[in-house]
Amino acid sequence: MKLKVEHFYSPDKKRIYNQWLFSLIAAEYGSISQILSFGMDRYWKQDLIKNLSVLEPVVILDCACGTGDLSIMLSTKFSTSKILAIDLSHKMLKRLVHRLKPFHAVSVVLADVCNMPVPHSCCDLVTGGYVLRNAPDLKGFLFSVYNVLKPGGQAAFLDFSKYSNSLLHQIQYVLLWIWGGFWGLLLHRNPQVYGYIAESLKVFPDEKMLETLMIDAGFESVATRKYLFGMIAIVFCRKPI
Repeated sequence: MKLKVEHFYSPDKKRIYNQWLFSLIAAEYGSISQILSFGMDRYWKQDLIKNLSVLEPVVILDCACGTGDLSIMLSTKFSTSKILAIDLSHKMLKRLVHRLKPFHAVSVVLADVCNMPVPHSCCDLVTGGYVLRNAPDLKGFLFSVYNVLKPGGQAAFLDFSKYSNSLLHQIQYVLLWIWGGFWGLLLHRNPQVYGYIAESLKVFPDEKMLETLMIDAGFESVATRKYLFGMIAIVFCRKPI
């Protein structure tokens, strides 16, 4: 499928494109995440878990879980928690199921992050790896996260961060296109497969705009930890009590 501008502006078309893209790369997702991040992806996810302020979450929702790195780490850290891992790609979820061990209390559900199959105010913690850029409707996703969190509940998201400075963003775009395009061409003969990362940042809000969107959705205490010269960020936010 060819990446088009409308895939970023139409929630329905973005949903369809994401479903196609992540089904295409499901088999290599774990390894390519490490390659594209110079081996840092697992460290960033571990740091997300390490810096959570919630102590004993009863219910955890992992959005756009992919092949389950965060879900498995959460299950290991919070052994008594119930974890729901949702993703739009059946192939991604199939790989997660194969990775799960008996002691991992993770339930796997095929679902859209903008239409979560959970009741309001039922989750103590919501997480997501690279879900903010890939949500078909970012504002709708943030409102959904706010609705499913209990008062005082926390959300934490790992994703690429867009520079506010236009020159830095242009440099970031070129670097990501070269690096992602190379691997897309090598593995799929299509540079857009991983060049998608650079393209998605064009329409993604920068740090200040993202914080504004989160506050508009009702969150408080928005905090950001940055990595890789500010190109990667973990964003923590909380639903007011």
